[in-house]
Amino acid sequence: CPSDSKVAAGTVCRAANGVCNPAETCNGSSSSCPADANTNGTLCAASRGVCENDRYCSSGVCPASYDYKSSSTKCSDGSPSGASGICMTTDSDRYCLGSDYRCLGSIINILGYASSNGQVWNGSSWVTASYAGVNAGYTGYDYCSGQLPQRGYYGCVAGSNSTTVSGYGSNVSACNGDVVAEHSMCQSGSCLNKCLSPYNPGDNDGDGFLDNQDSDCSYGGCGECTSGACCDTSTGCYLPSSSPPCGYTAFGVWGGDDGVCRIQRSRGIYKCTGTSSTCSTGVSGTDYEYANISSGYVWWNNVSQVTSNSIYCGVTSGMMCSGQQPLGMVKACNGSNSCSFTDDNHFAAVGSACNGTTQTCSNGVCVACPSGYRDYDKDGYGAGTYGTYCPSAS
Repeated sequence: CPSDSKVAAGTVCRAANGVCNPAETCNGSSSSCPADANTNGTLCAASRGVCENDRYCSSGVCPASYDYKSSSTKCSDGSPSGASGICMTTDSDRYCLGSDYRCLGSIINILGYASSNGQVWNGSSWVTASYAGVNAGYTGYDYCSGQLPQRGYYGCVAGSNSTTVSGYGSNVSACNGDVVAEHSMCQSGSCLNKCLSPYNPGDNDGDGFLDNQDSDCSYGGCGECTSGACCDTSTGCYLPSSSPPCGYTAFGVWGGDDGVCRIQRSRGIYKCTGTSSTCSTGVSGTDYEYANISSGYVWWNNVSQVTSNSIYCGVTSGMMCSGQQPLGMVKACNGSNSCSFTDDNHFAAVGSACNGTTQTCSNGVCVACPSGYRDYDKDGYGAGTYGTYCPSAS
């Protein structure tokens, strides 16, 4: 029998079982076939597109299912976009579906923000904001640097779609700083008169006039005075001569009646001239003060009040007769400058007495004597209503 021999090296002794379990071959020196070996971890199926992963051998088998990338996987980069001067950009990136090897997912706008304060998007990249260059807008002119009005410019807040003032600049001419003319002083970012509100004034140009008195201010006054009895301190104008008195002399002594039931005293008036902040030195008129006579039978003897029921301020109309004299009720002062106090116990003459021939006194009034009355009793007076006061007509 021939001697035992080995097959040639490379002879397949175990057939392949898929891409992950290759065939084994004899080595030419051993009568045994090498142990069955797998190619775990080696690429067994390349991805078909950007949204699919390669497959690798595992346990001698190439995974049968496709390994799609998740829907959070970006498969296409867009370009950041946005108008110049804004603080937020959009980026049109595309994402995988999670169920297909192709890049077919929705386009998602990703917001982009400045990475540090003061940056701004210039249309293609983030740059530092500047006054004359790209910025996110301006404030009003509200600041002065010397006599140069300034306004702020905005940059972006890092990581936010909001802005903040990043600096100041100007593209207007400087104020000339003329304190005398005032209207060219830089104030609150503008070339204005250096005046504050008239409701909270101050002397901001140091000329001695508060702003609301200062003729230099656009809302200012006359610039004529700052104080004094004849100065309107709210406007800085002299008070006109038609203003109320600015001063008085001392009162004189009480004097005679002004009206029936009062006394008076007077003092001199000092007036404003309209051309000075001080009162005139000359008396410009007279001012009076009054006092009422006390109630009752009181009269003024040019020194003091004197009580006497024989002194009265008036008489009522005739009410009774004393012979041919009509009498009225005496009137006295009532203490309120009125001659209205009456007393039915005191009477005084009202006018002249009746003449007793052509007229006679009846109920306090002189009445004409009638004619045609005969003197039947021969006493010298005609008969009738008027009794013995009218003489006989026959």
